[in-house]
Amino acid sequence: MFPKEYIECGRIEYTPTSVHVYKNYYDNRNLTNIPGGRIVRAFWQGINIAVVMDSGKTYIYNDFNGWSMYY
Repeated sequence: MFPKEYIECGRIEYTPTSVHVYKNYYDNRNLTNIPGGRIVRAFWQGINIAVVMDSGKTYIYNDFNGWSMYY
């Protein structure tokens, strides 16, 4: 599970190759183990983060260590 301060902040920024998750205006961490391809969208889905790739797959992260499932 993501730490509470990251969930409460709710801010995510992404590039084609990385996702930055913020706990306040300045402090952030990156998601790890992003699959190959380009990121087209990343957003909070409840307490998880969904990362949509250009392949059409969506990867679900429930912590910073890597994705737990995809569809």
